[in-house]
Amino acid sequence: MIQCGANVNGIHNNWPFGRPLHAIATCSNIDIAKPIIELFLAQGAHADSIDSRGNLPQDLASQPAVKELLRSTRKLSLKCRCAQIIVSTRINYQNYLSSNLVIFQDMSSDVNIGGSGSEINLSPRASWNQTGITIIGSPNGTAGSSLFQLSSPYGISIVYNDVLYISDTANDRIVVVDLDHTDNVSFIGSGPGTNLGEFDGPFGISTTNTSLYVIDFGNDRVQKMLLNGSNPIRIPGITHFNRPHYLFVDNNDNIYLSDTFNHTVLLFLPNSTNGTIVAGGIIYGSNDDQLFFPNGIFVNSNGTLYIADHQNHRIMKWFSGASSGVRVAGNGTGGSSLTQLYLPMDVIVDTNEYMYISDAGNSRVMRWIPNSTYGDCIIGCTGTSGVASTQLNYPVCLAFDSKGSLYVNDYANNRIQKFQYQVPFYNQPKFSPCALWNSTVITFENSNIIGTNPYDLFIDTSNTVYILEKSLNRVQIWTEGDTIPTRNISNSINDSFSIFVTSNGDIYIDNGSPNHRVDRWINNATNSTPAMYIQGTCYSLFVDSNNSFYCSLGDLHKVIKRSTYNEINQTTIVAGNGTAGLGLNMLNSPRGIFVDIKFNLYVADCINDRVQLFQFGQLNGTTVVGHGANNTIDLDCPVGIVFDDDGYLFISDSQNNRIIGSSSNGFRCIIGCISTSGSASNQLNHPQMISFDSYGNLYVVDAYNDRIQKFLLTSNTCVQQSSPSFFVTFTCPNTTAIGLNCNTSSSPCDILRPCENNGTCNDINTTISAYNCSCPSGFVGTQ
Repeated sequence: MIQCGANVNGIHNNWPFGRPLHAIATCSNIDIAKPIIELFLAQGAHADSIDSRGNLPQDLASQPAVKELLRSTRKLSLKCRCAQIIVSTRINYQNYLSSNLVIFQDMSSDVNIGGSGSEINLSPRASWNQTGITIIGSPNGTAGSSLFQLSSPYGISIVYNDVLYISDTANDRIVVVDLDHTDNVSFIGSGPGTNLGEFDGPFGISTTNTSLYVIDFGNDRVQKMLLNGSNPIRIPGITHFNRPHYLFVDNNDNIYLSDTFNHTVLLFLPNSTNGTIVAGGIIYGSNDDQLFFPNGIFVNSNGTLYIADHQNHRIMKWFSGASSGVRVAGNGTGGSSLTQLYLPMDVIVDTNEYMYISDAGNSRVMRWIPNSTYGDCIIGCTGTSGVASTQLNYPVCLAFDSKGSLYVNDYANNRIQKFQYQVPFYNQPKFSPCALWNSTVITFENSNIIGTNPYDLFIDTSNTVYILEKSLNRVQIWTEGDTIPTRNISNSINDSFSIFVTSNGDIYIDNGSPNHRVDRWINNATNSTPAMYIQGTCYSLFVDSNNSFYCSLGDLHKVIKRSTYNEINQTTIVAGNGTAGLGLNMLNSPRGIFVDIKFNLYVADCINDRVQLFQFGQLNGTTVVGHGANNTIDLDCPVGIVFDDDGYLFISDSQNNRIIGSSSNGFRCIIGCISTSGSASNQLNHPQMISFDSYGNLYVVDAYNDRIQKFLLTSNTCVQQSSPSFFVTFTCPNTTAIGLNCNTSSSPCDILRPCENNGTCNDINTTISAYNCSCPSGFVGTQ
């Protein structure tokens, strides 16, 4: 470990700029915490020019060079708790990155989280293990006052170095837990008292990088102290309110207080003695300018408030300075459907404006995406309250640690539950609208290894490739960089069509044709267990972020789902009605399926030549591409479907022997665009399932060619060429020719070559553009 106050020289042997990094960290007070800097470099600048959390600017974080540098130097760390950190260097990397970047942060986990006032950066595809771990308190819900027990805990907050603070209300103390060593527990306060540093029924708490703020409910005050409990003071002016429950302190030490029984939220500026009402009014109500028992509050970097409007069963968004708010979650009536909340207690908002809500009356945690009329349950989704590890009982407060794990104050169970962050199961790279893949490919494997007529494959986020070899009744697994399989599974696999792998390494394999089930292979197990009983072959499998299973029963013209909390033989129909047809509630030989973060289901409806979207809870679909959709593209038996990070669709158009991609520019052919099947390296023959690796390379199951093809991503940028300011032409005797030798056609079709996907260009004089395009079969549009 690098110690504070030490000089750091040459700490990474493969530093890309040729000179050693030099850093000096000086500490004037080791007890004053500063953010942990995971990864840094500097260009003649000082760290005091960075924001207090050491955040990496988003425009730099997305640069491929930055991502590669972070991957290559991930183990580099400087962990100091210092009042001042000075970083300097004479490295010249102007040709490598044109920026004034001072600090790099390790973004590999898609999580950037600090104290209560910090903004939270979570992946839009984040999910959490549904089984909670009791960090402190009794797993069976019993209250107590011993070292590891709680009694009616109310507020929680986690600071930058993953130390958890809990207001243990009935025990009149603040409990402090080091989350890296959960047996390291200490207290601030030790029973009811009126002195500074003592508490009488502490309620809401908030932390910054240096200080702890506590609503000392019974003493009618708010206390501020250092994180170790020393130097307590009373915040002047915050007194004589009506049962305030929550507070939020931003990075400028502004204090927001929910004066719950006065139905208002107040703002106290630093060093002020008077608060200003910033939301609600003294009279409760359900209008947009009113609140009814406001509880948890969150304030983003723009000063926008999010308020858990408890008795109105909603979350209100209140822009800074506005006289009224906007309802952004819950429909305003209490209930348990996904469009409703029931007595919400707390809300946290990430940088994507996704809201995380402790839906206390429903004993669950909800995630609500911006501009959505419904949320999705992410924790406590059993439908009932309880003390089981998958259940909650009136959760009142939420917090995230630096790894993205979610902590829930399970109030009525007298415990704090941790739900571990799960990395996404599968790759969804981010592509530009102009992304290109090499049209001639690498054959990843052929029939000599995988047999004949392959159908499905899966690539996880570590770029491990799983290939289901249907004719050989086995699965073979290649880890990244290996040329031979590292593992194979063959026991009890018979005529299987589909495979899916979850983040913990569990493998799910269709075993429906002979045995009417889906099998689960626990990581490195030698035998499987049934995961779901089915009626026929699963042509596609999918496991969503709530660990619910989906199976595309192509021969039965429907898609079924089994919830994690249901028995393995208890399934529901989520698309199709079991009868082949073209209606919006019908399917005809469905194949590939995909479930997005909102739990919307997409189905490759093969014989109907379309892709259908079934929004969560809806049995009537919407055609998003293919037969029946306007201004898209024609399909002929779509099979595999995947999405990129921006939600754009990629399709294996099986009978057309091509791969279709989409972007903000619409649909286009990206692979196999010569319209004929074949075995050449730029051809496909009835492609089936497709998958991306983390680099954006596209793998295709080229079924009738008995091979897996890998198409390399060759370009992921849109380069706009600028025209010269003037151009001097060379005069040719014939106006139909141009060029230095007057041997180049001057027609728009020959100069511009404007027609994509092998369209035919026609020179005409009756339009402004002087040409038009005749599209080949299956394509529509102007070019």
